[in-house]
Amino acid sequence: MMNCMFASKAVHVASVPYGVLLYIEVALICLALIFVMLFQIRRDHLSKFEEVVFTTALRMTALYVLSDALWFAADKSLLPRTYWVLAAPKYVNFFSGVLMCSMWALFFESRRVHAPASKRLIILFTVVPIVAEAVLLLVNSQTGLVFFFDSTLSYVRGPLFLVQYCICYCLIGPEWLSALLRVFQDKYYSERETYLSIATFPILPMACGALDVLFPSLPCMGPGVVISACVIYSTTLQELVSRDPLTGLNNHRQILRDLESALKVHGQDGMIWLLMIDIDHFKSINDTYGHLEGDRALIETATVLKRAVNTTGARNVLARTGGDEFLVLMPLATRWNAEQLKENILRAIECYNESGKSEYRIGLSVGLSNNGTTTSIPEMLSAADERMYSVKEAHHRFTH
Repeated sequence: MMNCMFASKAVHVASVPYGVLLYIEVALICLALIFVMLFQIRRDHLSKFEEVVFTTALRMTALYVLSDALWFAADKSLLPRTYWVLAAPKYVNFFSGVLMCSMWALFFESRRVHAPASKRLIILFTVVPIVAEAVLLLVNSQTGLVFFFDSTLSYVRGPLFLVQYCICYCLIGPEWLSALLRVFQDKYYSERETYLSIATFPILPMACGALDVLFPSLPCMGPGVVISACVIYSTTLQELVSRDPLTGLNNHRQILRDLESALKVHGQDGMIWLLMIDIDHFKSINDTYGHLEGDRALIETATVLKRAVNTTGARNVLARTGGDEFLVLMPLATRWNAEQLKENILRAIECYNESGKSEYRIGLSVGLSNNGTTTSIPEMLSAADERMYSVKEAHHRFTH
């Protein structure tokens, strides 16, 4: 009797078309990749907001893939082919698809600005599309405007079927377009890799979505999203290695790489400049107002420096190299360019002080060096450091 049972199961599996097995296998591979990313993400150093949004996006992607596979299995009679066994996965698939896109849009926004999204954007990216999708699916349950099952339980797309895709594209589209435009703007050169990863993420899912519309029996959309998620995950990890977690700027390791690359290409031109920047009396800010306020001072200073550096339009690189020190790399610059940027930075920090956003004033000391006499990285850093401390000593004598 046992042999008969095994034989019947073997016959049943053998009778399943190869295309159906391929569809299920692709879904299982996608789910396995998602679970690996969910397991690994806890070991990485994303901010709390980014971790929550990223893991939620992955979970919604997993739910999207799983519900699609369950519907396909029921449609091909691998599961009981009843109305609710067919309809329930479809409703879950449509709803999780919108929530998946909203979470990815929030994640891209946080990566783009290196800060948690505002409450207004969170509402715009989550509450609005979720409510719209919920209303659409509730109406569909009575009217079949999005999809329905005919008398033979065959899946039929309704006249508003494409609204589902429009909602998803409207969520991802603005982030994609904003990132794509910034890829080609010199003032965002130091963050080009971040914007490039955001700009390329939707390409495969959108192409797969189009194939999904044309060929419903192909497992396109889910794998497209999962492959893009793997790419963005890998890029994010690479970025975390090169980013300062507090300010979102490049870290010491990354700017040294950039300086080394610049010297290899333009080492003999004498047109590579460094600006070493240090916050005056930073220890007194920490001692007087506490370390949390000290962190806020670093973040505010980084924001001011970022704006000043970006407005030059040159391919400059800004980094926080440790403590209260920052470094700007200016490839293919003249002394006039370097002095002009120094003045812009000092003017920008003075404007910040006059705005009254802090109870204390933030002062900066800036030292310059270039590769006119040396192509040694330690010597360039040492020269900029010495000149910065000379300025700091002058500030100290002036204030006492």
